[in-house]
Amino acid sequence: MRAAWQGDCWHIHCDDGTTHQFDRIWLATGTTANAAAEPLLYAMREADPVPIVEGCPVLDPHLRWGRSELFLMGRLAALQVGPVAGNLAGAKMACDRIVPALTKSSIARSASFSF
Repeated sequence: MRAAWQGDCWHIHCDDGTTHQFDRIWLATGTTANAAAEPLLYAMREADPVPIVEGCPVLDPHLRWGRSELFLMGRLAALQVGPVAGNLAGAKMACDRIVPALTKSSIARSASFSF
């Protein structure tokens, strides 16, 4: 699979030859908290390396990965959200950080990032 931001949306090129376009991508990465071992994050680790501490990436205050528009929540956001990151209270806390970055142009970044 390959993903690239082109124009105003993500272009996802799948291994089966199909291509899809999305304005947002949401991923569920399971119950383990090890970004270094997560296959879905391999391209991000290569293209935009961030420090990883005990399996958790160091995200910005809005739970954004490096200079990208990739946001993480759940156990992978534990360094920023705290020990409740993997439960409903943590999901609420993560949403309170992510939503402003998605809705306020002063916080949003230009999505000229490709991996």
